[in-house]
Amino acid sequence: MFEGFDAAGKGGAIRKLTEMLDPRSFKVHPIGPPTAGEQGKHWLYRFWSLLPSPGTIAIFDRSWYGRVLVESGRAYRQSTLERAFNEINQFEDMLRNDGIDIIKIFLAITKDEQLVRFEERLSDPYKQWKLSEDDIKAEKWNQYVEAVEEVFQKTHSGSCPWNIVPADHKQFAGKHSELSHRN
Repeated sequence: MFEGFDAAGKGGAIRKLTEMLDPRSFKVHPIGPPTAGEQGKHWLYRFWSLLPSPGTIAIFDRSWYGRVLVESGRAYRQSTLERAFNEINQFEDMLRNDGIDIIKIFLAITKDEQLVRFEERLSDPYKQWKLSEDDIKAEKWNQYVEAVEEVFQKTHSGSCPWNIVPADHKQFAGKHSELSHRN
């Protein structure tokens, strides 16, 4: 699964990862807000239907961590967030116990680099669709950084570690062969 700051290069990293794979062996799942049909169900339901068949790979471009990363900025009660963290850890334990390997990758960029990439997107008609008004305002940077730190603290384990990739330099992030484990 790939998580990271907006404009960190998740899509590009996934492209690099998959370009040499047999397309029958994997499926990329871009994760956005829940659909109307998903909203009436448990929030993890939509991820169950995307789990890989034996011998295949599911790649998540964003993931179930949206519950605690994006939504933490919406003034959720701490008890709601704690329940979500517990459910995430239980979900990942269940997947691992069922033989599914989970690789969690977080692409990290600085606030300044993110701003540069947002400006590049504004001038590129093929990438303008990736920007929203909220992105340009970047008012929630500090909140998001705090949420990311909490995610690492509460969901990093020896059996399912976070791999943090510094991604300010796209070529370095794309060729970064050893992922750093957060301890």
